[in-house]
Amino acid sequence: MSTNGSAGGFLDRWEGVRAKLPTINPVVKGHPLHALMTDMPAALIPAGFTFSLLGSLTGRRELETAGYLNAVAGVGLAIPTAMLGIADYLQMEVRDPAQKTGFVHGILNAAALGLGIASLTGRRPEAPRLEARSLAWRPIDRRAVCQRLPRR
Repeated sequence: MSTNGSAGGFLDRWEGVRAKLPTINPVVKGHPLHALMTDMPAALIPAGFTFSLLGSLTGRRELETAGYLNAVAGVGLAIPTAMLGIADYLQMEVRDPAQKTGFVHGILNAAALGLGIASLTGRRPEAPRLEARSLAWRPIDRRAVCQRLPRR
């Protein structure tokens, strides 16, 4: 009986495609580079949030600047880390039990990276004050959003 219409058929076809992909999974001393690179974004992004929050609470611009720079570095390093994670994911065998965990991990981290990028769009290096568009730093202020909308 053919499984072409079922999930098993799809998985078999995908396994054939995956096996033909070039191996682009860099490994350093037996450890995938993706796993080694995750520490920097995981440390810099929360540090950026903490510095920005402290700067906002105390009014010290240098803390806000440190928060902005940490967030920029964290998001900047998260992008190549994510690309290496995708390469790792594509190298897994289709029926590997870690596929589901890797998929959920990738989706959640992509959402977090999107929020990090969105939060940086509301800030500028010369004036890293918190604005209503800084999604990761504080809730959106309805009045600030309404003031930016075009009036009829």
